[in-house]
Amino acid sequence: MRARFFPAIFLFWSLLCVLCGPGINLSYAAPLEQPKHIAFQVTLGPVDPFSDQNAVGAENHFEVRRGETFLVQIEGTPQAGWHTYPIAKHTEVQSTAQLSQVRLGDSKEFVSLWPIVESEPELKAEESSSGLIYEYEKPFTWIMEVLTRPEAAPGMHNLEIQIRLQVCDPKGCLTEKQTLTVPVRVSAAQAVALAPAVQKLLKNYDEARTRTPEKGTDVPRGSLAASSAQTTFDWREYQVVNSPSLESVSGGRGHAGLWATIVTAILGGFISLLTPCVFPMIPVTVSFFLKQSERVHHRPLTMAAVYCATLVAVLTAGGLALVHVLQIISP
Repeated sequence: MRARFFPAIFLFWSLLCVLCGPGINLSYAAPLEQPKHIAFQVTLGPVDPFSDQNAVGAENHFEVRRGETFLVQIEGTPQAGWHTYPIAKHTEVQSTAQLSQVRLGDSKEFVSLWPIVESEPELKAEESSSGLIYEYEKPFTWIMEVLTRPEAAPGMHNLEIQIRLQVCDPKGCLTEKQTLTVPVRVSAAQAVALAPAVQKLLKNYDEARTRTPEKGTDVPRGSLAASSAQTTFDWREYQVVNSPSLESVSGGRGHAGLWATIVTAILGGFISLLTPCVFPMIPVTVSFFLKQSERVHHRPLTMAAVYCATLVAVLTAGGLALVHVLQIISP
């Protein structure tokens, strides 16, 4: 009876693993988009406040000549109970990982060469911070000065603004990414000659885009090199940030300790035994040890120790091999 029972359980859970496995994978294939907690509105305008484009009755689309600069005003409004952080301004105790990031998308027509001007944030006290930090709880404004390249093609183009910021409420913090797209018409009129200082900035910007800042180089936030360094994504440039002012993914403070980590790992191991792809191995293992117990000279403790040691050795060797490979491909 026992010889028939274990194969039946094994076949049942194997079939369940095959049937449920694809469904489990598909359920995470298309995660739902999280609602945005900061509402943004973009307004375009000329640098000159007395420009004809500011006059009443001007056309509703914004037009700029090649070689001219114009202003992009981004107005953000946090939802009630939520707040976010400035782009550059921060206190000594405030982590720079909290600061917002705003940049233009890759474009052949437009480029931002100057630091972003931001409205004055408020000093607030947070429980997760040891002092006062700057944040936005009320509507705020960011202003970018954008240059239209002299070689830009005339016609209608989309100006893409990429925003990455941290939004928080009393329960915790989230990272939001938004992409704002605004149409801009480039005039077919003759291009405006660039000033020598602007030509130098543009040249430095284009040269910085073709190279990566050396490791260990301090790149100021909002500078030309900082903007160009964000043009391409390289996962090797990112590092883990451990700051008291940042909350962990689970919402805690991240000071549980070694024993709590060990207990969590043990509990996770027991829970993993109940998954459809691991549970079929339990009857096979029990059946093997039951067969061994029927022998006259058997050593159950020795067999169990060899079984556990083999699992530990295989998993440890696999982990060390993976770490070795990652070290080789990392700079």
